[in-house]
Amino acid sequence: MNDSKERLIEISKILAKHDIVHGVNPEKLKIILEELGPTFVKLGQIMSMRTDMLPESYCEELTKLRADVKPMTKEEIEEVLTQAYGSNPYENFKTFYDEPLGSASMAQVHKAILKNGEVVVVKIQRPGIMETMSRDMSLLRKATSLLTFVNVGGGALNFNTILDEMWKASIQELDFMHEISNAQEFYKLNSEVPCISCPRVYPCISTPQVLVMEFIEGVQIDNISKLKSLGYDLKLLGNHLAENYGKQILEDGFFHADPHPGNIKIRDEEIVWIDMGMMGRISIRDRQLLKKTVVAIVEKDASDIKDILLTVGNYKERINHPRLLEDIDELLIKYVDADMASINLGELLDAILSVAKNHNITMPKGISMFSRGIMTVQGVVLLLNPDISVIDIMAMQMSKDIFSEFSFMNDAKDKTKSLIFSSRKAIDVPTYVSDLLKMTVRGQSKVNIEITGSEEPLRKIDKMINKVIICILISALLISSSLICGNQLYIERFGIPFIGLVGFVLALFLSIFLFFNILNKKF
Repeated sequence: MNDSKERLIEISKILAKHDIVHGVNPEKLKIILEELGPTFVKLGQIMSMRTDMLPESYCEELTKLRADVKPMTKEEIEEVLTQAYGSNPYENFKTFYDEPLGSASMAQVHKAILKNGEVVVVKIQRPGIMETMSRDMSLLRKATSLLTFVNVGGGALNFNTILDEMWKASIQELDFMHEISNAQEFYKLNSEVPCISCPRVYPCISTPQVLVMEFIEGVQIDNISKLKSLGYDLKLLGNHLAENYGKQILEDGFFHADPHPGNIKIRDEEIVWIDMGMMGRISIRDRQLLKKTVVAIVEKDASDIKDILLTVGNYKERINHPRLLEDIDELLIKYVDADMASINLGELLDAILSVAKNHNITMPKGISMFSRGIMTVQGVVLLLNPDISVIDIMAMQMSKDIFSEFSFMNDAKDKTKSLIFSSRKAIDVPTYVSDLLKMTVRGQSKVNIEITGSEEPLRKIDKMINKVIICILISALLISSSLICGNQLYIERFGIPFIGLVGFVLALFLSIFLFFNILNKKF
């Protein structure tokens, strides 16, 4: 309990120092999250992928939260290894290098050599990180009502959604056995792809807090000069990277959600994906809708895109359908004369998600992670060769499935079915017309008309009338109770007009109750 109070005071001081109640900009938000510690760094990393919730400038700045942090001490490392392996923390290793290869908010990695001579990487979880994050999450949830009103990028954020997503992702990342499962699944799905790989994992000597995996002696994919000196074909690497990411998304529905250059290495003509802690999933249904989105983009069909957004997304408020359709149509106008090869897929997807955000439509985690991932991969591919058309490569990958599903035979079958169904409906048309004429003659016909956009003004008028009525009631209560006090219609106790006083007090409390409910917009 005392720890929670101390932590709350620490958080409050940091927020007060940066004057958060007057809003934040991207740079300030990043600094605040770094000062608040690992829980908030993770929160920022999750937020950086939610382009459907945050403006692009904030997402870009929050991606920088991947920077290294202060490394653990040798004593802390030995504490975790002892908990994992027993009294001899280094019993599984021939050599263990104390100097870390990297240090992040939740764990750090060390190079080591197993007793059989294999070179590995040992990922060690920071001691007490689960307890720290759990405590911070509890405090964050209590403060959600306050955080909802924090102005970020000109609007309020739905912190409940972000916190739920963050905690789920953190729980998975804090259990290294989950990362082992991810690596094994990724390897299986890409085992037949000749130029794609991931590190081998060692489940038998790994625990939820210690992960042992193959050491990748390769070149980071954004080290262009090094790749050139080794004779790599950069254009070919870019093609393979884009093709494989398309496969991960469209065929596997299981993709790397954090594909920044530090997580992609080149080794012996292979693209090696590392760090499988954060992976995204897209359901079969959402993959089908994604393919339909591509077709709708090619055909510049705003109506189909609107329907897909409403099918995939979640929304609580009433949707203004004409306005949403107009916004999507306005977006697609930019691409009227463009062919697929010239379209920036990442930019277009981000723009579509922004339209959804403006209409309070929240996308599922997999879709928003995919959008962010493809923008990151696009940037990496363009580093390899600025002349590569990323959308063209992705479209080729998509076309395999799209054209197999929208082939001539399938299309013919669909048109035949539509024709049969239309014919059946057409047979019923004369009956419907006859019934309508009979009802009109008898005076029984009714016309239901919905005036789009009228709901909000009517709702405001309704609230105004409610407030007027409540004000009249308050006045009547106060006047009537005062009259009771001033007349002889009371029972006197100890010289006090008892009935009048009780009536007046009750009326006063009821008036105050109604007044505050009006202020809180409950009426």
